[in-house]
Amino acid sequence: KPNLAQSCDLVDVRDRRWLKVVDSSGKPVPAALVQVVDLEHDKLLWAGTTYGDGRLPFYSRAAAARLGATQLSERLVVQVAQGEARARADWTGAADLVVALPTERGSSRLALDVVFAIDTTGSMGDEIQRIKETLAAVTRKLVGLDQEFDLRYGAVLFRDLGDLYVTSTHPFTSDLEAFGKALQQVGAAGGGDGPESVNQALAELTRLDWREGAAKVAFLIGDAPPHMDYEGDVPYGQSALAALAQGIRIHSVAASGLDGLGTLVFRQVAQLTRGKFIFIEYGSTAASAERHGVTGSVSSNNLDDIIFAQIRDEIAHWGREAPPAMVSEK
Repeated sequence: KPNLAQSCDLVDVRDRRWLKVVDSSGKPVPAALVQVVDLEHDKLLWAGTTYGDGRLPFYSRAAAARLGATQLSERLVVQVAQGEARARADWTGAADLVVALPTERGSSRLALDVVFAIDTTGSMGDEIQRIKETLAAVTRKLVGLDQEFDLRYGAVLFRDLGDLYVTSTHPFTSDLEAFGKALQQVGAAGGGDGPESVNQALAELTRLDWREGAAKVAFLIGDAPPHMDYEGDVPYGQSALAALAQGIRIHSVAASGLDGLGTLVFRQVAQLTRGKFIFIEYGSTAASAERHGVTGSVSSNNLDDIIFAQIRDEIAHWGREAPPAMVSEK
């Protein structure tokens, strides 16, 4: 069995608390900037951006670990900002907190940034072909939605050290047709030793030119765990927390062949960023779910349906209360 301390980036998510931002009428405020400050030590503990339902998770143990402490002071203050509006609240960290901004949230056209972080090593040939077909289908469905939004696509392709590239980035573009044509040129090659450069891909993902105030969605698609033995890498857990700080929701998509360690990593990334762990397989859906430790009902592992549903839900729930399934996230 692998040594988890060496094979994974273990982030302690126990004692999670929800920080929720609402406007003066009680409606959720997405894309609000939130800071948690330890007054006793005058230190910034946590910084993040609320998701579409106005909520941001605060992982107290992860925040304490950053300070080299086992627990935090109970003298905390939460500072919230969006545009010119500001608010603050004293907090002990013992329970969830709601902070109200002294203004009513206006309505504007939704900006939506979507990124695909794709493992393009040799074993991903079949999945890459499916992704090419999926993107065209998903775009058609999104354009057909009865809602206006400003959509941009971007991509981070990744392989491994010694390959043609470690990461190759396609900047955000609103020219969806040109993006689709560029994706058609992507092929699978390289890899070979099992783990791939997932760490570098996630680090690059957080460095993209995401728009302030946009709904931010990413799909991490791969069939291998990260290399954790490369010097100078940013561990995937740190990148996931950096994504959380920017309000980026990462859905991790396990392609055929992802092993138990890879499943653990992909599930961590999704959990930390309020995304979903999704799997695509060629065999029995039920067998695939059992293999990845997924319990409960599984409706589809069709890639078109999976990606479209997550983007559609992001749009539908922006600025609205979280549905029950999201409120009870673990």
